[in-house]
Amino acid sequence: MASPRNLDRMKNDIKKMRELISILRGRRGCAWDRRQTPRSLAPLVIEEVHEMVEAVERGDRKLFREEFGDLLFLALSILQAAEDRGLFSSEQMVEETVQKYVTRHPHVFGRRENLTPSEILVRWEKGKARKDGRHPVDRVPHSLPALYQAKRIYEKASRVGMIRLKKRRYPGAMSRIGAALLKLARKAVESGVDPEAALRRRLRELRRDLKKKKII
Repeated sequence: MASPRNLDRMKNDIKKMRELISILRGRRGCAWDRRQTPRSLAPLVIEEVHEMVEAVERGDRKLFREEFGDLLFLALSILQAAEDRGLFSSEQMVEETVQKYVTRHPHVFGRRENLTPSEILVRWEKGKARKDGRHPVDRVPHSLPALYQAKRIYEKASRVGMIRLKKRRYPGAMSRIGAALLKLARKAVESGVDPEAALRRRLRELRRDLKKKKII
C-alpha cells in the first residue's frame, strides 16, 4: 500500500499534488485512476468548472479554494495521463504556453504601450485572426450553452468592428433582463419549443451572417 508520509515531507506546492497523482496512477495505486485517459477525464472538467464558478459567485472563499483545488487536481491528472501516453510532456506544454502568452502581450514584452483593457482585447482578437486565419466567431465553442454562446459571439464581433453594440446601463437591468428571459423560456415551453435548441438554430444563422463581414 502506498504511504502518504513522503507527501507530508514535501512543500505545499504543485509538485506535491503531481506526486499524489503519480502514486494514484502507479502500479500500487488506485485501479480507477490507472484506467483514466485524457478522453475519459475531459468531460469531468465541465462539472468542476461549473462548481468553481458557483463558489466564486456565492462569494464563499473556503468553497472557492476547495473547488479550485479539485479543478487543478483534475487538470494535472489529465496532464499526467497525456504524459503517460506520450502525447506531450509538461515541459513542452509549459514552454509553448509561456511563449504564446508572451507573444500575445507585445505591449508588455515588446514596445511598452499604455493600452486600455478594451484596446488589448481588440488587438488580441485581430492578432489571433491574422495568425491562424480563424474567424473570431469560430473561436466560440458550439458546445457552450446557447445563451453564453450568444454573449461571447456578440462580444467578439463587437471587438473587431463587425457590429456596433450600444452600451447602455440602467437601474434594474439585471432583474428586468432576467425576468424577460424567464418569460421567454415559459413561452417556449407553452409553445412546445426547446428554448436551447431554438437559440442554437438562430446562432448558426448569426455565425454565418457575421462571417460574411470584414474585420475592421
